Amino acid sequence: MTVTKISIKDDDSLRELIDAEYEQASDLKMCRYAVALGRHVLELVNFPEEQRKVISRNLKVNEAWQKGEASLHELREASFRMHQLAKENSLGLYKAALRAIGHAIASGHVKEHAIVASDYAIKVINILFPGDMEAVRKERQWQLEQLKKTQ
Repeated sequence: MTVTKISIKDDDSLRELIDAEYEQASDLKMCRYAVALGRHVLELVNFPEEQRKVISRNLKVNEAWQKGEASLHELREASFRMHQLAKENSLGLYKAALRAIGHAIASGHVKEHAIVASDYAIKVINILFPGDMEAVRKERQWQLEQLKKTQ
């Protein structure tokens, strides 16, 4: 069982279901799930176009790594770039989204980053829809369905 490492308002029962899927999933499945999650977060947040391009390029590093076309070093550097952008950003929404995407990219390095990415996606939802537990449940349900259908 993984532990939530950030402060979020969450649906604990749905997170537990995601965690149970995570425990059974291969590293590669979690990596694929995390990239889908990263792209999902990118769609939720209205980043400036130039930043969207940078984020997309970095997500592609994870996809290339999955195919053996990028090194672990390149993967980690792509993740670090997202976390550096998050550090430099003062807007909480962008910061949370960039952390989600950074952890999604890092999932190729350590599988648990995919779960941390899913928690940061909930933080994004908490910011976009303050106090809206239905929005949280909808996001967790999307995550669970995405994880189950990922090969």
